[in-house]
Amino acid sequence: MGKPTDKIWRHWYLQGTFASCNYCKSHQKKHATRCRKHTSNCPHAPAPVRKEFKDIIVSRATVVLKRLQTTVTRNQTESVPEACEAPNNTSVQHCDIKIEDTHQSSTESHSHNVEVPTSQTEQSTIDAVFSNASQLAAPSSYRQKVLDSHVNRLSAADLKELQKLFTKAMISGNVSFNWLQDTHLKTFFDKLGSGFCPPTRWEASHSVLDKLENEAAASINRRLELEWFFSVIPDGWTNIKGLSVVNIMLSNTVSCLFYKSFETGSNSQTGDYLQGQLNSIITEINTKFGHGKIVAIVSDRGSNYLNARTRIHNQQPGILSISCAAHALNLLVGDISKLPTIQSHLNQAKNIIKEIKNSKTKLGEYYAEFDRYVDEEKLEGRSHHKVSLSLPSVTRWFGVRDMLHKLKHAKNVLLRLAIKETCLLSSTSKRTIMDTNFWYKLERLYPLYTVLTNGIFT
Repeated sequence: MGKPTDKIWRHWYLQGTFASCNYCKSHQKKHATRCRKHTSNCPHAPAPVRKEFKDIIVSRATVVLKRLQTTVTRNQTESVPEACEAPNNTSVQHCDIKIEDTHQSSTESHSHNVEVPTSQTEQSTIDAVFSNASQLAAPSSYRQKVLDSHVNRLSAADLKELQKLFTKAMISGNVSFNWLQDTHLKTFFDKLGSGFCPPTRWEASHSVLDKLENEAAASINRRLELEWFFSVIPDGWTNIKGLSVVNIMLSNTVSCLFYKSFETGSNSQTGDYLQGQLNSIITEINTKFGHGKIVAIVSDRGSNYLNARTRIHNQQPGILSISCAAHALNLLVGDISKLPTIQSHLNQAKNIIKEIKNSKTKLGEYYAEFDRYVDEEKLEGRSHHKVSLSLPSVTRWFGVRDMLHKLKHAKNVLLRLAIKETCLLSSTSKRTIMDTNFWYKLERLYPLYTVLTNGIFT
């Protein structure tokens, strides 16, 4: 017959090597001693349960105390040096074991909970066992066993895996690797006592990053082997060095993968150059994963990309040449914005925003008025949040829709500013804000741009 199940697991939900408290849902490693200590102080556990495990801790502490007393007696009879001797009374004053007091009352941090009383005898027993005993010359095997039960251990493999996940989280959050040199971060992990130490900046940017890159490449290769077909989507960008790069995406109805990126260097992105680069990528994929994986090339209607994919289609009729639908909608948004009546309205909106954003005083007045407006709305039981006005950029299709959305949201605040005698806005902006026709057109234009941008999203 095997070892009986510990009573503590009646009060914990086990999940592999971890456990969660049934009362407060605290999550930690599956460790009976630590779980007993937690349950004895858990503010959400019933008082009888807390008392039961306090009694168990006291009884076990008594056993440890007796063992320590026996060890002290044996060492004294063997003429241990005076620095290692312990007094003859029942209270052990010196030993190597420094264990955290497991009998702290939960009422210290949770005064509203029911306190399970501890007798003076029980408390003195615990204090005796867990007192500062730093010089006991007892056999190291037992002391090491007790210490090991209170230390989080991580294998080298586990530590490497955690460092890899930590680095991946930093990359996902766009956090600089310089953060790993921060002294506060190091202090935090030292005090955490979990056994985990973050990678150094060099490790994160070299060995760990190389492993992540290899894993990503392996994952992409598996997807390419499993999927039947993909479309190649090339797109030109500028990297942080100011150099022209072309990103290559692979997409189908199920997934979208980042395949590779290359710098064009001193080469101009002509149709001939792009055709050669795309042909080499298609050949590479066909060689590794089988002929026929690439069925289309999708790009914007820039003359160089259009020329390149048209030539490839003529050479390989099985590869379609497709214009990007999102880019076409983006061009449509630009053409609509150039219509005289719409362009006039957008210019009026831009002029209001420019006047406010180009003056620190007017911008401060706008935010102060918005704060007052939000406070008044809260008093009325309505929810409202502050927004920052923004101007559309030339190359971002979402900008016009975003500008109209924020103006619409700030309408009441702008009206309040326009009617104030101390308002610093120009008379032209005030007239535009007070013009009901301006807001009427905005209410009609906003749904149009919303539909178009939603089409680009999907």
